[in-house]
Amino acid sequence: MEEGSGLQNILVNIGLGLTYVLLLIAVSAILFYSIKEVLKNRKANGKFFITGGILVGLFLIGWLISPYDFQQTQRAHGVTPTNSGIIGGALITVYFLLGIGLATIAFFEVKRLVEKN
Repeated sequence: MEEGSGLQNILVNIGLGLTYVLLLIAVSAILFYSIKEVLKNRKANGKFFITGGILVGLFLIGWLISPYDFQQTQRAHGVTPTNSGIIGGALITVYFLLGIGLATIAFFEVKRLVEKN
């Protein structure tokens, strides 16, 4: 198997770096405005912490059921079993949230159709 060219590796690394920077900016903006709103509106504190707890709980469930199929080829790329489990847990959490979102949309669309008729 041939390795990719040096230019391809450089472009991939630049793309990944740019993605990480943009993700960091987006998450920082979301956290800043969320915390700012929570501090302004004391009533929102309860909902904020409940939602945060639910997200942490979903991540922990995803992390616990994440399969640890760690292989030695991953170690060569700097991935540890712990990192592999965290990444697997994060992916499973995203799948949970996607499923919950789709089920919610489907429920309310069916409900709206039933109420119309």
